[in-house]
Formats: sequence, structure tokens, C-alpha cells
Amino acid sequence: MSADYLIVVGDDAEVDDLNNAVARLPTMRVIYRASRLRVLADEALPHTELPCGAVLGTIFSTGEATPLSELPKVAAADAMVSGDEGLLNRVWGGYIAITSSPERGAINVLRDPSGALPAYMVRRDRAWWIFSRIDVALRAGFARPQLDWSAIGRMLAYPQLRGAQTGLRGISELLPGVRAAFEVGGHRRETLAWSPWVYAARSEEFLSPAAAAAAVRDAVERSVRGWSAASGSCVLELSGGLDSSIIACSLDPGAETSLINFHTPTMDGDERRYAEAVALAAGGKLTTELVTPQGVDIRQARPGLHPRPAAQALLQPIDAALAKLGAGQRVGAYFSGLGGDNVFCALPTAAPAADALRAFGLGPRFFTALDDLCRRHEATAWRALSLTVRKAFRHMPLLGIAPVFSYLTLQVPEDPPAHPWLNPPADILPGKREHVSAILVAMGFLDRYGHADQAPVRFPLLAQPVLEACLRVPTWMANAGGRNRAVARDAFKDRLPSEVFHRQSKGGLTGFMGQAFEANRAALADQLVRGWLVTAELVDRSAVEASLAKPAPNALEMARLLYLADVEAWARTWPIKSAASA
Repeated sequence: MSADYLIVVGDDAEVDDLNNAVARLPTMRVIYRASRLRVLADEALPHTELPCGAVLGTIFSTGEATPLSELPKVAAADAMVSGDEGLLNRVWGGYIAITSSPERGAINVLRDPSGALPAYMVRRDRAWWIFSRIDVALRAGFARPQLDWSAIGRMLAYPQLRGAQTGLRGISELLPGVRAAFEVGGHRRETLAWSPWVYAARSEEFLSPAAAAAAVRDAVERSVRGWSAASGSCVLELSGGLDSSIIACSLDPGAETSLINFHTPTMDGDERRYAEAVALAAGGKLTTELVTPQGVDIRQARPGLHPRPAAQALLQPIDAALAKLGAGQRVGAYFSGLGGDNVFCALPTAAPAADALRAFGLGPRFFTALDDLCRRHEATAWRALSLTVRKAFRHMPLLGIAPVFSYLTLQVPEDPPAHPWLNPPADILPGKREHVSAILVAMGFLDRYGHADQAPVRFPLLAQPVLEACLRVPTWMANAGGRNRAVARDAFKDRLPSEVFHRQSKGGLTGFMGQAFEANRAALADQLVRGWLVTAELVDRSAVEASLAKPAPNALEMARLLYLADVEAWARTWPIKSAASA
């Protein structure tokens, strides 16, 4: 059953004239109405009334893991006085909050910091529509949009930076933690209601590893158990890596959760022994399944219509297996450890030592952090010191997410997609900049999985409590002992199997990618050399042909070409006239 919603904000005449739209959305009903505002939602989508609006989605009290059916009195009082600002301090979860204020003349729509519920926006005449999926707007009568080639160019150049603009003209995304205020007359103003920089400040740092580990453990357990309680039967994709293993070991022993591990024919993609050890430690039943490159078709986009590329062809066999499992078991939610590397701060640079140098100077803490850096990367002290000093005192006013211009033409815009996290305060340490940048990259993978059509995909490690706790961990503390994600490891040392706790290596899909690339080489030529991206003058045909002519392109070339094919496949799901008008 779907859990969609539609919010319409505009002049009273526009809002009142929704009869035709409501008739086209038979699974929805109006759950809240006010001057200039209507909120429609599916029966399956939880909602909570506010004194001045409503909350769509699942919420929990701060510090708790039990789903709320109504707002606590203190939180309700806060909402009455301060609108959605009080909610951010009183609740967490996956929600969209709608508050109306006749005195202020604005209607506010807030997306929670985790981004667990999707939110897209479009203007229609004098009204704004905010909705969970573009299919909702289309079924309600909104005209089919066209591709925005300028925005698509930025997606190609900045694949790791998901901005507010989608790949469709006029369709934008309400980003996680952002509030949109809709004023009389149709003007929209966006502000960052929840900022990672608040928790990344030095004044918020944990002072001891023990305090950091306790806070991270509490936040992760709360997120995992809360979402488990809200979802019922769950499927956890257990890779055997640290992040999904921590989720498995945080589940309530009575939770109805199935564990599944996917492995490939190549050695780097087979982590079954780690997953089996975790399943034994967590007391769960593990199913393993082989995925093969024959299940990858780079011409196949994710089914349905989506505002931006919504899948990775390389993951199609896993996506299909999870969807099949969900249909057979009537799954309430899928759990994924995505974002763990990013949130738990597995920085691959000299940033942890640079932060210690900036914070403490040439003292014992810095030299310990420098030694940790040497141990982790097997570097000499001189090499580590050189990189650390360079990192510590480099001037970078903006958050750095590097563009990738390979295979692109000069027509592609060089400026990055707009995002409210890109301008950190001047006093933020360089490692914390990289930490927030890594979290921003993880946020780009929300709402991109085909098996989400069966049941929602939950990312417990991106929940607001986990983000806030992990952002307060100093980067040098997260690299203690030369171990990546050290605080998260120590937080769950008593639950993790020894081989997972001490493991520093990671599995990968490089071998699998090579096999899938070869199986799809001819299709890649057809898809890219004669594709819409080339016609739109975004992709350089000759550069693509040169790489495809190589007997063995390197891993970076293969990954890049497969990404371009993902975007091409998505673009072809939209009207052909968009390509001609490029």
C-alpha cells in the first residue's frame, strides 16, 4: 500500500478548486484544511495533528524509540508558539511538518533532517504543490514536465552533490532539514531549519572517547529500534561490513527481522564469512544469495517516472532480489547501512591530524593523532606531517565536493548545484568540513531504490539523533588508534564479532563491475554513443568511443561510463520532444 501525500498552498480560490484532483487520487483524503492550505494523504501514511497544522509520517519523542500517535503536550505547546522550530528539538523521525500562522501570513513546510520522506515542489498558476512522488502530481492533473538539460549537466559534473533542482523543468526538491515558507501572493522563501554546522562546531565536541561512544551507541540503538518498532517485519541487507553489522547488533532481540547477504562470483564481493559471524552474534537467521552480472541491463531504468536518475544498473540484481523477497514476505520495511562510512567519519585524508593540529597546536594530542594517521595509512611521519600541515592551513571558503568532467563537453555548466550546506562557518575545522561533505554525499542516495515500491527503505544511520551525535565526535577521535570509525567500533565492541570489530578492509564490486561492463559493452555503445546526452551536447561522443574501444578500461572509466548510462536510461523515460529541444 502506498504512503503518498499532496500539499497544496495558494490563494483560497486555487486551494478550494481541488475537487478534480481529489477525484483522481481515490486512495487519499483531506486530513487538514486551513485558509490557503489543503493536505491530502493516503490512509497508510501516519499523521499527527498540530495546534496549527499537521505532521505527515512517523515521529518519535526525542530520546525515545516508540512511535507517537499524538504529539506530547510539551511539543504541542512548542508548536503553538514557535511552529515547526519546536518540533526539531522535541521529536525525530521521518516526517513532513506543515504549520500555518495567520498572524505571520505564511504557511511553512519542513522536511525532517534525515530526509526519510521524499518531498518535491512545483508551482501551478498561483498555487504550490508539494508531493511525495511525481506520479502523485501527474495523477492529480499536473502537466507532464520536460527534461531540464542544464540541471542534468550539473548532475553529470557533480554526481555526488544532490541539489534542490531536479532533472525536470520546474520541479525542485525540498531538501532535508529545509523549511519552505509560502507567503501570500505565491512567494516562496527557503531557510535551513536544521544545520549540520551547529553540531560540527568545536563548542559541541565530545571531550572524551567514552562520552562519544556512549552517545553514538544510544543514538544508533534508538534509531534502529524505533524504526523497527514502526515497521513491523523488516529485511536488513547485511553486507558483513561494520555499518550494517552495527545495525544488526542494535536490533531488539524480539524484532521480526530477516537478514540477507548478497555475494558476487568475484572475491572482493564475497563477505559471507563476516555476515555469518554477525548473524550468529545477533541471534538472527541469515539468507545468502548469489548475484551475477547477467542481471545487469544498463538500458533499463528504474520503473516509473522520477524527477532525477533513480537507480544504479550495477545494483539491479540486488534490487530485484529484495523486491521479490519483500513481495513474498509482506515486508514492512527494508533496512540499509548506507551512509555509515560517511556518518561514522571514515575520512581517507590527513584531516583528523589537521584538526588536532588546529585545535591543540604542537602538543601530545596532535602527535598522537599524527601517529594514528601514520598507522592507518602506513605512511612515514614526514609524509603524514607534510599532508597534515597542508590540510590544516589551506583556505577553503566553500565546502569542497569535486566535479567530474570526464566524458563531458564544454557545454556542461561548471558551477555546482545549489545546496544550503555549501557555506560552512569560517571557524569550522577542515576535517569537520570533510565529515559534513561526506554526509552530504550519502544524502544523495535517498529515494533511489526500486524495491522501495514494495516497502520503504530505511537508513537508520542517517536519522537525526545519529547525525547529531556523530557530528559532535572530533575527527581525530574517530581515527583513534589508526582505526577508521573508531568511536562507532568502540561503542559496539561488546556486541560485534571480533573479526568485524578489528576489520579495516572493505568489500567491493570492482570485479563484479568489470564483468557487468563487459556483458554490456555493446549496449553501452548504443546507449551512449547514439544517446540523448550526446544529442543534448552534454556528453563527448568521441571520448566515449575511445574508452569503449579499449580492451580493458580502468575501474574509474568503467564506473563513470556506467553512471552516464544510468542517467541516459532515466532521461529516456521522459518525452522524446525534450531531447529534440535541447
